[in-house]
Amino acid sequence: MRRKLAILGVALLTCGSVALSCSDDNDDPVGRACQVVVGQCHVMSNMGDCIDAVGDIDDSDCVLCIATSSGCDYDINCPRTVMPDGCDFPSEIIPKQRRTSSDAGTPAVSGGSATDASTP
Repeated sequence: MRRKLAILGVALLTCGSVALSCSDDNDDPVGRACQVVVGQCHVMSNMGDCIDAVGDIDDSDCVLCIATSSGCDYDINCPRTVMPDGCDFPSEIIPKQRRTSSDAGTPAVSGGSATDASTP
């Protein structure tokens, strides 16, 4: 009986030390932000890539804003909320439907071509 109790005690101590050594995603703003980006919004396919991308964000207020976001419009709301500089998010974490318009570059100037000006 003592042997079983000793084994149980060692097992509990081992499990307890393992639990203390690992951080929970709920304790880490980057992990919580990636729960939104990957888990809730499905913008990226895996947590590892998301952690790399979100970890590169310089402003911790921007990371916290994503982590506390109640929707998938964090890429619009967080830059408005975090003032005065806003948030500069990596393109990988921006939802695809908004990524193309913001990352496509400057549109070409419209208003006619050079041949239109020379035509009488």
